[in-house]
Amino acid sequence: MTETNCVFLLIGLQAAAQSKEEKYVLQEGETLTVDCPSNRKYAYSQKAWQRLRNGEEPQTLAVTERSQGTLNQIQVGRYILRDDPAESMFQVRMINLQVEDSGLYRCVVYYPPPKEPDLLFHPVRLVVTADPSTKRTSDKNSTPKLAPTTIRPTTLPTTKTLRTFYTSSRTVVQSLPMSTAVIPPNTTVNPTDAIRYDFQALGLLVWTPNPLFPSSCA
Repeated sequence: MTETNCVFLLIGLQAAAQSKEEKYVLQEGETLTVDCPSNRKYAYSQKAWQRLRNGEEPQTLAVTERSQGTLNQIQVGRYILRDDPAESMFQVRMINLQVEDSGLYRCVVYYPPPKEPDLLFHPVRLVVTADPSTKRTSDKNSTPKLAPTTIRPTTLPTTKTLRTFYTSSRTVVQSLPMSTAVIPPNTTVNPTDAIRYDFQALGLLVWTPNPLFPSSCA
C-alpha cells in the first residue's frame, strides 16, 4: 500500500468515526441520559464518563467503583453512573445541563493510566441551548439605561421674623385710707403716701409700700 493510499484511508476512518457520533440537543436545566451497551467480559471492570477536547487528554468526569458483578451506581456532582452487568448496560445521566456543557463525550471501560480505556459506545455530541423562557424573563426584568440628568439647586428666599420685647415702668400715685396704727407723739405723717408700682414685661406687678406704713398683709 502506497503512502498516498494510507493517507486517504486515515481520512476515511476519521470521517466514519465522526459520522457515528450520537447527537443530543437539549435545553438548559434538562437531563441527558445515555445508554451504553456493555459486554459480559467487562462485568467486573470499572466504567467511566469522559469528555473529549481538541488537543487535550480525555477528561474523566466520573468513575464507578470496582464491581462485584452486581448493580453498581454512584453520583459525582451532576453525573450519575449506573452499571448493570446483568443487563450488560452502562447508563450515564447528566442533570441540570448548562450551555457550557456542550461538547463531545464518551463511555469507556476504565483502566488506571497509562493503559488506554476501551470504548463502549461511539462518542456523544451534546449541544445545550439557552432556555428561551429564561431569556424572556431576563429581558423583561432588565432596567433601561437613562441619560444622566443635572439637577440645579434652587435657592428660596428666607424670611426671618424678629420679635422685640419691651419692658416699661411707670409710677402710679394712689391715695390710701387713713391708717389705724398708733402714731407716736410729735410725729408728722403725710396722710397721703406714695406707693410705687413697677410694671414689667408679662404684666407682673410689684408693690412697694412706704416703710412708715407696714402692710396689714405682712
